[in-house]
Amino acid sequence: MDCGVCDGDTLRPFLAISSHVFERYSAIEPDTRNVEKLHSLTAALPDGFGQKIEIIQAVVSDQPGELRFQSTGGTIGAISPDGDQVVRAISIDDSLKAISPTFIKMDIEGAEPLALQGSIESIRKNKPILALCIYHHPEHFWKIPRWVADLNLGYTLFIRSHGYGGLETVLYAIPPDRIISAHRDDAARASCRN
Repeated sequence: MDCGVCDGDTLRPFLAISSHVFERYSAIEPDTRNVEKLHSLTAALPDGFGQKIEIIQAVVSDQPGELRFQSTGGTIGAISPDGDQVVRAISIDDSLKAISPTFIKMDIEGAEPLALQGSIESIRKNKPILALCIYHHPEHFWKIPRWVADLNLGYTLFIRSHGYGGLETVLYAIPPDRIISAHRDDAARASCRN
């Protein structure tokens, strides 16, 4: 589940890494211009692959409704009371409850705390890997990791900056049954040699 998929900047590498082997990809993006680019991207995919990508034009929040959104046709569109478009707001728990996500990524320009509040049931039920941007507001550097830890689901937390000066900093939360430890990795290599 890709919340804030933009124009497909995270979808493209996913397709390359996965070799198109996946069951479903929910691409959630509110910006109309980005959604048009996503439709062009999926239409150009080989037969069958585009149908596995569900494009949902909406903002992810704590509850369903409508919100104003400032569109940019790029990466920095955000919820704003002065936004130039009104978009549908969805919560993962209410609107997408039929989906059992194994991975949730959120890069939604500071709306991550609201979106997480609307995802609690899905996270508790499915224990997906989480990739949550924490750099949009300074307090997110400690509030979002604390929120995940307070779920008491045994997640192991990692923080990585993919940019300079703290930009593109992501919290990765891995559930205990999906973490690969160095010890397990060494054991797997040893068994392959035997």
